[in-house]
Amino acid sequence: MLKYYNAEVRGIPVDENGEKIDFSMLFADVLSIIKGVTYPETNKYKKDINEELNKIKVVLDFSPVPNAYANSKSLGVNLGMISLFLSIPDLSEHILNILKHGNKISIDEYSRYKIPENILSELNEILLCWKVIHESNWTKFSFPKSFLEEKNTPIYLNLLRILVGHELGHWEENIYREDEWESLMKDMEDNIYSWIEHIEAINSDYAKEVRDFLESDSDIIENWKREVFSDVRGCFFCKNALGWGFNQERQLELHLSISLYFFVLRLLEIFCDQNELELDYHTHPTGTMRESIFMYIYAKEMNIPFDSLIYSEFGFIGYILNCISSDLI
Repeated sequence: MLKYYNAEVRGIPVDENGEKIDFSMLFADVLSIIKGVTYPETNKYKKDINEELNKIKVVLDFSPVPNAYANSKSLGVNLGMISLFLSIPDLSEHILNILKHGNKISIDEYSRYKIPENILSELNEILLCWKVIHESNWTKFSFPKSFLEEKNTPIYLNLLRILVGHELGHWEENIYREDEWESLMKDMEDNIYSWIEHIEAINSDYAKEVRDFLESDSDIIENWKREVFSDVRGCFFCKNALGWGFNQERQLELHLSISLYFFVLRLLEIFCDQNELELDYHTHPTGTMRESIFMYIYAKEMNIPFDSLIYSEFGFIGYILNCISSDLI
């Protein structure tokens, strides 16, 4: 377990008026999650992984850029990413309330579903804040009204766990024995191409487009399989943190958290499209692809048919978030 660690705080947050702000208290949640990480003893690692874990420098960066990162020596989380997770309380509560009242939605109810105005306003405000931040060259903060309305909710903490687990997945490349890492990456590559074969039966043109893109440059699949591995690592890290015997309510919260994690990636893509900012899909698949590939792997791991997982376990969550994405574009 991580008992001794280095923590570094970088930068001073400044709002759109140039005033200094202090949100250091939010980083306590990140540190508590990282401090709780432990790995089982195994010969898969080239070093004592728990000892190496204790050497990680945890970088808490007061940057408004919604991002996190990891390398061989450090794991960094930007305040911009934490604030994003804290700025969607209405969306989280709305979907969770629907799920708690039953996830069996008829086709007629699907067709009549209308996205509440307060949720569209909440998300549009995030996009407007990002525009203000972007215009400052990502140096000043601008926070939505919903920011910090609800702290330490299960959904927020789950999103942090997924984020931390994802970045640990990138860090683990430096710790695994080379043969073990190559085996993991081969599994990820196989899963990606198996996922393409699965969607080919549904949308052959889309599957061909994805396959052609991957085959246009050998570096793309190398990058994608690392991202997919880290997505899987993050989501299962969150699942395991909740315990194997968690009840139905915890499972609903987990599924919603996973869907929201991938949704915020899509929200960033929407922002970039709206502001004509280029995204490099050579290094990262789209948020929609990453979610679909994860779901495919998750279904295999849980021994659930992929279509059943999508339509029964995650169905209404995905429908709502897809409707929202369409309305924001």
